[in-house]
Amino acid sequence: EKSNFLHKFLQIFGFGIFCDDNEMAQVYNSSGRISSSVTHDYILSPLSFESKLRQSDLDRCVDFPKYLLSTKLSEVSVMVSKMQAEFLKDLGSEVEQVKSTPRLLFPE
Repeated sequence: EKSNFLHKFLQIFGFGIFCDDNEMAQVYNSSGRISSSVTHDYILSPLSFESKLRQSDLDRCVDFPKYLLSTKLSEVSVMVSKMQAEFLKDLGSEVEQVKSTPRLLFPE
């Protein structure tokens, strides 16, 4: 059976998340003039990436995947506070405990 594919492409450049304290930094440029610039406290440093998705229109795919997703991400820098790191550690412990608990595969 022949399949048609839907192709999608996403590019994002310079995506970042920051939380500023609204203070302006004064910077002296090469001509000696003062210019104001905002300094950012990044939680997620700016990053760029691209992603490609290929989706088959068949209901049942045997020789190839229905969805094929590929991404290019060169580097990710995440900075968290001590309190955030402790919260993530506790959350990870909770998830690990849930994983070891037996559960139904299809609960409905």
